[in-house]
Amino acid sequence: MRTPIDKHKPWPGKVYTYFVVDNTGHDVHAGLPSLEDCWLAIDFLKSQNTIESYSIEVEQVTPKIKPGFGRDPDLHGDGDE
Repeated sequence: MRTPIDKHKPWPGKVYTYFVVDNTGHDVHAGLPSLEDCWLAIDFLKSQNTIESYSIEVEQVTPKIKPGFGRDPDLHGDGDE
């Protein structure tokens, strides 16, 4: 779930991704790795476009574990030794 940057409270050790959103609610840049990248994108967009209102939204990234990763039965035994 995305949160506007002004209501965001970062926690140490958590990973976040950032989004630049225009005044119509559409993502202009999605998946930016840092807040500084958002401000850089907004500065560039303001110099190129007439849309004057951009906002930043943030979302916590949850790690995705691929199926099949975990304990190795050859190392830990699978019970039928």
